[in-house]
Amino acid sequence: MSSSRRWPWEAQKVHSRQSERRAKEAHQANRWLTIFLPLGVGSILVLALAVWLVTGTGAATMHQASAAVIIFMSLGCMGTGVLVLVVLIALTVGVNRLYGHVPQISQRLLSTLYSVQQSLAKASDKAVSPIVRWRALRAAVSTVWRALRAGAKS
Repeated sequence: MSSSRRWPWEAQKVHSRQSERRAKEAHQANRWLTIFLPLGVGSILVLALAVWLVTGTGAATMHQASAAVIIFMSLGCMGTGVLVLVVLIALTVGVNRLYGHVPQISQRLLSTLYSVQQSLAKASDKAVSPIVRWRALRAAVSTVWRALRAGAKS
């Protein structure tokens, strides 16, 4: 199946809308076989285990019932523990992959920020240069004027 095909019936080159609808329905009908059948069989097995534990050897006692309850509680805890373990492993793998890419990303980010800093410095210099020139011209004229006034007084 090529990567451009999204559905299994596309790999079979089903092109008409009616055929595509039938193929999609058949694909979705497989959910019963892939999800609900194993779930039902597992539930029946767990129920059979519970019945066997409670009534297995002679008369049902409180000890056997408590053993069945402990088993089912342990199964739930173990299932949750496996789920947490899978999540932690996924986070560990994700952090390791991210850690491998951080130096490359930070190097690109620093070079981009440096070029932005240089551009902003040039833009601010160009924006301020008329004001600086005007003040320099005023200071020069003021200095010449003071020098002329001081020379005229002496």
